[in-house]
Amino acid sequence: MSDRAPPRPGRATARRIWRLAAVVLAAALLGLAPRLVSGQVLERTVRLAIIEVSDSTFSFDAGNLRWVKPGERGMAVDPKRRDALVARFSVLQVEAGKATALITGETTRLTPDHVVVLEVPVRPWYRSTLFWSGAVLGALGGLIVGSR
Repeated sequence: MSDRAPPRPGRATARRIWRLAAVVLAAALLGLAPRLVSGQVLERTVRLAIIEVSDSTFSFDAGNLRWVKPGERGMAVDPKRRDALVARFSVLQVEAGKATALITGETTRLTPDHVVVLEVPVRPWYRSTLFWSGAVLGALGGLIVGSR
């Protein structure tokens, strides 16, 4: 047996590894780019119709939105006045697609002509299909590169 060290990867292999790293980095940055606007994450909101209004509470149609739960906070706006803020509220209960909310602050009297605006909650990173796909592909890539 000889006392030589195992052969080092050639320049072509090193270039391939650097290219792969650059492509992965570019893909990651391009994937984040649409989410960032002036340093903030884009907000997603949904508008819902108000069904009925009483003195300090009101009801709105939550439909089949499962994420509307008690404690959720939102605001009511007037679409006729360029979405001027009318009231802020907190959801008290949700039953059969109808949510009841407590008005916590009001600038003008709330009416059924106004609409509810709620922010759609963001899924945590560990529940994202994209994250787990990348983790599996990265692990497979590591196994393939490591086995050579």
